[in-house]
Amino acid sequence: MTTQAFPKSSHPTGLHFFKRNPHPKKEDHGDCAVRAIALATDTEYWLVKHYADDAVVQRHDGDEPVWGYKRYQTSYGGMTRQEMTSTINDMAKSNRKLYDWIYVPYNTIFHIDNLPEVCIADQDNHVVCVKDGAIYDSWDSRGKTKKLKKVIGVWCHKDEWKKFFDKHNGNLRKAGVVK
Repeated sequence: MTTQAFPKSSHPTGLHFFKRNPHPKKEDHGDCAVRAIALATDTEYWLVKHYADDAVVQRHDGDEPVWGYKRYQTSYGGMTRQEMTSTINDMAKSNRKLYDWIYVPYNTIFHIDNLPEVCIADQDNHVVCVKDGAIYDSWDSRGKTKKLKKVIGVWCHKDEWKKFFDKHNGNLRKAGVVK
């Protein structure tokens, strides 16, 4: 994977924003998990959507259908952390580069110094692809104020997490990354 070097960002997060929407029709409707996985892993949108819909259907298996709510059993209605992890793990069965992706829960703020180089950041009610000092999403989810958003955890390759952890000498609390 090639890393890109960008000039320092003036945004309080230290991250740049690149508008990217891998949806084939450029629609933007509750599919942030599918977008984030597709962008972070360089995987085709339709393939991620297929696996994501399957993970959502498995979670709802046996539920009573809700009349009038067509998105009930698709990834367009949002995904849980378990569904995201299941989607990545199922994709890894046929794509070796995804085999070692993990979810790491940790309480931090959305800032460039607190995130691995390539990851999917789990914000409150949103997930976003972070690559090489920038977010890639269909809208600017960095926030508009100096009060930085909270990150609940990240999905990333275990080597990216190790590199990030080692950068902070193995102590994220002492480095000020976590509270």
